[in-house]
Amino acid sequence: MTLFLAFGIPIIGWIISLIAMKFYELDDKRMEQIQTEIAEVKQMLVEKGQITVPEEQVK
Repeated sequence: MTLFLAFGIPIIGWIISLIAMKFYELDDKRMEQIQTEIAEVKQMLVEKGQITVPEEQVK
């Protein structure tokens, strides 16, 4: 039982994560879209003063 808890559960979690990644649609176009959305939200939060970032990260 201890071996199952120590090795079985992490292996099951790893297999589940592999299955999830297999069916996740991520290509160059989608990745660029996600990065753009993150940058817009980040810039909005910087402008509102809710977060601070190093100067080299502000675009």
